[in-house]
Amino acid sequence: MNALKPLFSLASTPGKLTVLTFHRVLPAHDPLQLGEPSADEFRAWLQSWSKWYRFAPLSEAVRALRSGKLLARTACVTFDDGYVNNIEIAAPILSNLGIPATFFVATGFADGGMMFNDKLTSVFRNCLGPVVDLTAVNLGRWPIETDAQRRTSLTAVILKVKHLPYSEREALVDLTVAHSGIHLDRQPMMTSAQVCALAAKGFEIGAHTVSHPILRELSDADAAHEIQTSRAQLQAITGQQVEMFAYPNGRPGEDYDLRHTAMVEQAGFIGAVSTIPGAASKDDDLYQIPRFTPWHGASWKSGVQFLRNYRTPIRALKAT
Repeated sequence: MNALKPLFSLASTPGKLTVLTFHRVLPAHDPLQLGEPSADEFRAWLQSWSKWYRFAPLSEAVRALRSGKLLARTACVTFDDGYVNNIEIAAPILSNLGIPATFFVATGFADGGMMFNDKLTSVFRNCLGPVVDLTAVNLGRWPIETDAQRRTSLTAVILKVKHLPYSEREALVDLTVAHSGIHLDRQPMMTSAQVCALAAKGFEIGAHTVSHPILRELSDADAAHEIQTSRAQLQAITGQQVEMFAYPNGRPGEDYDLRHTAMVEQAGFIGAVSTIPGAASKDDDLYQIPRFTPWHGASWKSGVQFLRNYRTPIRALKAT
């Protein structure tokens, strides 16, 4: 506990918000997704962190932060993309522990869609033999004899296609799936009905664009459409106001810029989250709220990560 005294001392100062970010909570470990916690791990992590922080809905915390009334040791839990395990696994754990969360949903993948990275994961999970041969689609040959090789090869191919123009990337990934001859994994995303049910359980739903593009690669008109349409669609699905936004990928200057923070504000959101580390203060740009994940889980080492994150200067974009 002595190692955590600086955390308790520093985090007891009012006015800074810690936001945690996740994508999935899995029923058990997946050798291709080692960064995603199992249900048992996620429960243990939250139980541990609850000793250090009080958890609040993100929009409530943002309002309190903006008004200078944020309580000390306030943290928020967020999920990106809209995976079905969010409602099937994560939500029951959160409800049981009385912890609120915000789920950012990319609306274009609800009701049967699948993100490009999940399609590629299906390829590398389900292909047999010592290699995945993608030379026919100009993506090379990749060893898959061990789980470690499958992970490394999958990561490399994702990075090869991630920043291609959206339509080109989607076409190439679909061609890769067809060439591999595999069956895609079970539909991984929530349906609209499940998103509505998640909201009805008291969880906050946030917008994450329609098709999860890198906003800086779009025209201004297309970027504004992605931002505005995702909010309108989610409000229609849930019957509730959608107040928070998450930038796809979320790196300032690489995935979004100040044009997009202005679009988010103009679309009616009260704040937005990025993927830069740090803890937000009242004077920070609340349309670039930082987030992080303490991957040491229930260990005291997570306390050290919280402390470092609390002290990390925020690398948000600033107007010149």
